[in-house]
Amino acid sequence: MHRLRFPFLGYTVILHWSWLVAVSLITWSLATGYYPKIWPEYPRALYWLSGLLSTFLLFFSILLHESAHAGVASYHGIRVHEIMLHIVGGWTMLPKEVSTPRLEAQVALAGPLCSAAIGLLLYPWSEFPIAYYIMNFNFILAFYNLVPAFPMDGGRVLRAWFWKESGSFAQATERAALLGTRIAIGMILIGIAGLFLHWSTFWLMVGGVILRMISDGQHQGVAFSHLLKGTVRDIMIPAQHVLCVTEEQTVQEVKQLFLRYGYHHFPVLQQGHVVGLLHYEDLRHHPDWEADHHTPVRSLVVPVLPDMVVDPACTINDAFDHMLLRASPRLLVYERGRFLGLVTRASVTRLRELHEKESPWVTLTGGTPRSAGHPS
Repeated sequence: MHRLRFPFLGYTVILHWSWLVAVSLITWSLATGYYPKIWPEYPRALYWLSGLLSTFLLFFSILLHESAHAGVASYHGIRVHEIMLHIVGGWTMLPKEVSTPRLEAQVALAGPLCSAAIGLLLYPWSEFPIAYYIMNFNFILAFYNLVPAFPMDGGRVLRAWFWKESGSFAQATERAALLGTRIAIGMILIGIAGLFLHWSTFWLMVGGVILRMISDGQHQGVAFSHLLKGTVRDIMIPAQHVLCVTEEQTVQEVKQLFLRYGYHHFPVLQQGHVVGLLHYEDLRHHPDWEADHHTPVRSLVVPVLPDMVVDPACTINDAFDHMLLRASPRLLVYERGRFLGLVTRASVTRLRELHEKESPWVTLTGGTPRSAGHPS
């Protein structure tokens, strides 16, 4: 389904289809419940206009909240291009994870601080019903987002604290996401109970369901990372088993390799030495993808950079952190300038799956499973 987009403060705002559902429900709720109680003798059209205006101001507040996240991230060199608005709020679409616990906390806190500031700015006009509603909403938005349920802002602050404490991004994400799933279950249960008691807990229940799905997905991606033992040398693919390409091969030749093996990257050789990586997406957008003009892939090669490289003595957990923070599925293994092989996120995932098979209940109980050995 096509999504509506528009520019705002240098970002592209994407309106998810569920945003229209939220606009309709909130407008209807305000026009039939909130404003008739405040203005009982006013025309019905005024209720609907006020409800629609309040709804748009509500989402404008969310947009400013997300722009605060994006602004802090951009200031620190993480260029944000898109912000999405959906049924339960907004999402700042970071291209990669932040690099330090301190920056994680700064980016996370920027949104609630912005919402609290909006609420304070509206306080002098709080005698007006629309201003009062938006003021209260921003205060609630600030407080709600500080709940330590990952991936909400409070959960990200908690992850930053876990990260600084443990030194591991993956382990911090695992702990924060597991707590987030538990808080989400609590929100769902309170929301359901509130509906039976005629409380206004519908959105709490919806938020809990969505939070549970997201936090569960985040947890699955890093589950059992606290049990990873060994070094990169133990799980790397040796150089002699790594499929490489050369700079002289054509786009069409390498295309066939991508299609055959399903890899996202290929190391590129020059005179027997790895000089860079060739990315599938770069090749996919080359004109020769459709028509063979015998163009070599030389111009598409990304040179080997320090953040692509890992030492074979590096721990598996540190290498996993490095891949998560770079949003990279693999790292090149070098020792004293010599290419030894590749370590991939898939290899780490298989190792984590060994732990999962030994303790299938860990995600429910939070217990520590028996350690599984890594393949030698």
